[in-house]
Amino acid sequence: MASLIETGKASKLRNSYSTHRCTPSRAQLLTGRYAFRYGLGTDPLSSEVPAGLSLEEKLLPQYLKELEYSTHAVGKWHLGYCNDSFLPQNRGFDTFLGHYGGAVDYHSHVASGDFKNYLNHFLDGKPHIPESGFEFASYTWSNRTIKILRENADEPNFVYLAFNAPHEKVDAPQILKDEMDALYPDLPSTRRMQLAAVKSIDIAMESVIKEASKLDRETIVIFHSDNGGALQAYGSLEKGPRGCSFPFKGYKSTLAEGGTLSPSWIYSTKRQFHSRNIDGIISIMDFFPTILHWAGYNKPLPRNLDGIDQHALFENSTVSQIRDKFIYAILHEWDDDSLAWKTTYAVRFGDFKFMNYRSKLIGNTQCPEGWSNHEHTKFLFPDPSQRQTKMRKVWDLSDPQPNKEVGEMIRSSGFSLYNLKNDPFELNNLALKNEASRKYKDLINEIQSYVAEEMQKGIEYPLTGKLKGGKLLAKIMRKIPFEEKMQHYYDTGRIYPFDSVVRNKTGLDGYLGSNWCPNKLDEALFSKMYFEAVENNQKKNAFLINKYLWDGLGPDRSGNLDEEDF
Repeated sequence: MASLIETGKASKLRNSYSTHRCTPSRAQLLTGRYAFRYGLGTDPLSSEVPAGLSLEEKLLPQYLKELEYSTHAVGKWHLGYCNDSFLPQNRGFDTFLGHYGGAVDYHSHVASGDFKNYLNHFLDGKPHIPESGFEFASYTWSNRTIKILRENADEPNFVYLAFNAPHEKVDAPQILKDEMDALYPDLPSTRRMQLAAVKSIDIAMESVIKEASKLDRETIVIFHSDNGGALQAYGSLEKGPRGCSFPFKGYKSTLAEGGTLSPSWIYSTKRQFHSRNIDGIISIMDFFPTILHWAGYNKPLPRNLDGIDQHALFENSTVSQIRDKFIYAILHEWDDDSLAWKTTYAVRFGDFKFMNYRSKLIGNTQCPEGWSNHEHTKFLFPDPSQRQTKMRKVWDLSDPQPNKEVGEMIRSSGFSLYNLKNDPFELNNLALKNEASRKYKDLINEIQSYVAEEMQKGIEYPLTGKLKGGKLLAKIMRKIPFEEKMQHYYDTGRIYPFDSVVRNKTGLDGYLGSNWCPNKLDEALFSKMYFEAVENNQKKNAFLINKYLWDGLGPDRSGNLDEEDF
């Protein structure tokens, strides 16, 4: 992929942003609207959450179908699967091959956790086991895309190709592991595994672009991440650093630049865009109206769209910027002390970035590969006389090892304000100094007014519920004995068994279900568990179930305790 940019065939997007997490970013791309408008702005959809992307949202492929496009989703979905209505083939895609949840085993294509022996690989809504066996995931997705391009060469196509790499549990083909071991023997093994997984994407994309280049029809490829790299390995037995957002501050799940600024590029098989480097501000939701423009959609788009058509930024050399502000995310987190939602947010406003909180996050995790791209280093530090000094400062402020104890997730009251043009690594908080605070008071008021106006246009609290990360249901399910829990999964349709022939052939017990919400069995089981917990003075269990079933206002208040007590 780097060679496409270095040779000028592709244009690097140096100011293109996703959100901080996977589900919100995917939702914004496919709806053209902020994810906080429909309850997906804070957390990803964990596999336990009985919810999905609102059916009131009309998705990008549904618009493209009006132009007689053939539409296809490949790879990771992660926008809800508890009901068939949330599945890609019911949201405007003609076909789908991939996995429903946030993660999948790269080789066996099974789910994780309680479902680690259950298939999470589907073709158009049905469990799919290839006759020739499974390929490594990245190549499964690229080969599927190549097949689509070949079989639909005479008609316009839209392919939403979503790699699961390098999501946990990160893995890669052995040949790529060996290659990274040889190239980077001094890096931690967890970093080498990350690089091998990313290399698999590079190989996969090369094959897709080669196939697309054979077609008479122009194909435009947009490459974008859904969030920054994970700070450390969390899905494997081996611990250590994982992603490298250095020298930017932050990582996946944070609103710092390292958690949201995406490694992105755009490429056409028939033309070159006007510059190798495009520096205008882009939000991932802007690709929604931009793609529709390129597809020839000339009907009026909904007035509640948040995305901006950016085609002129790519095609017209006299256009340097179209968007000058956007909201990174509005996060809602439930506070049991005040029994209210706490709202934090980050905003890009011209050259400035504002957060309505302060955090302990100072730098990032040191990884020397962050300096390996000399052209990018020149872009970040245009003044050669100060380059080495500033690079050293960023390095010295960063941690030798991943350290979430000083992370952005630990937020306190106050404001943060950075001039990203002069301070791209968010090192100098202008809101901390009295003189600067007075100087920027009007700017901060203007930014807050902008956010208030956007919130008035529509906002919904997290569908994932009142426990951070949407893990409330998972915590409750862990209280149930394994055999009883698995039976409940079968009874509700969360999993389905394979027949004996398939079980004997594959060694798998079954596959994930996609029609288990809403259901009354959860409520009946959890109500029974709640009253048993109250009777047996199991306060933690009562607290969790009370919050899930009755928002903490259940029939017996003995469960209303602070989460810190546990």
